[in-house]
Amino acid sequence: MNLIAMRSTARRLGRMREARDQLAQAQYAERTARAELERLEAMRWYMNMRSSPPASSPERGYD
Repeated sequence: MNLIAMRSTARRLGRMREARDQLAQAQYAERTARAELERLEAMRWYMNMRSSPPASSPERGYD
């Protein structure tokens, strides 16, 4: 393998490594965002349960 081909291969490998690192960062960011979304949805559910009157309450209009 000549020097030019070796440099070309090295550059290609470098780009592949950069792409792999970017993919890993994106996957980490996605996992982090999903976990935060789940946490916020659980918090919203909890707050809704705390703030809504009981089902038998006249405020709900079921009686």
